[in-house]
Amino acid sequence: MKRMLTISLFTAMAILAMASLAFGQTCQDLHDSANGCGPSSFDTQTVTVTGVVYVENGVYNGGSVYIQCPGGSGGITIFDYDLAGVVSNGDEISVTGVVDDYNGEIEIIGNYGADPASVTINSNGNPVAATAIGTADLADGTNLFGDYLEVTGTLALVSSGFNSTYTVDDGSGPVTVYVDGTTGIDTAGHVDNFLGDIVTVRGASKCYNGSGELLPRNDADVILTAVPAPSVSWGSMKAQY
Repeated sequence: MKRMLTISLFTAMAILAMASLAFGQTCQDLHDSANGCGPSSFDTQTVTVTGVVYVENGVYNGGSVYIQCPGGSGGITIFDYDLAGVVSNGDEISVTGVVDDYNGEIEIIGNYGADPASVTINSNGNPVAATAIGTADLADGTNLFGDYLEVTGTLALVSSGFNSTYTVDDGSGPVTVYVDGTTGIDTAGHVDNFLGDIVTVRGASKCYNGSGELLPRNDADVILTAVPAPSVSWGSMKAQY
């Protein structure tokens, strides 16, 4: 009798574990560590999330897709080369795959890259809006990583080349803005002309080696404000915008 009861308890626990995966997780659930960086408590587990694509394959590299999850619950990176040409910006998709940690960035991949993630396209043409966040808040870490975020502050150059690195600082502390050369953003003629000015930068957000950074997708994600940086304080600028 005791043996049968033990087997029944194990069976019940297994059913509950499978059921929890079937209902899916929010993106914030996956970024549950102290600062939103990996590893997640779901690391190596199979999960399902739903969100709207705002970065397609090929913008940063051939594998990365970013989705914004509903209800302000952040976003997540999907890394799968096989999604190229399958999903597009504005598609709401449900993705089932394995949670992985790449240099602190929490991703969903297809069985450690062996097979594509399972993707269902639920609808097309869905809008995505950037969520504003403080520069230090993003740099220090957030469970909104993976979401389409924006920061506003003074732009400074760190390094230039095919890939360029900048910082944006709203007075609370700088955050890294990484401009991937594959985006085609005109850093020499566009971004570099904004150095020392107050800008709004939007893009995909991620944790990289323990701190947050922002990756603009195109020139439209870098916006020069109408207020010159030397003439205002951050507090007065926030009052105007």
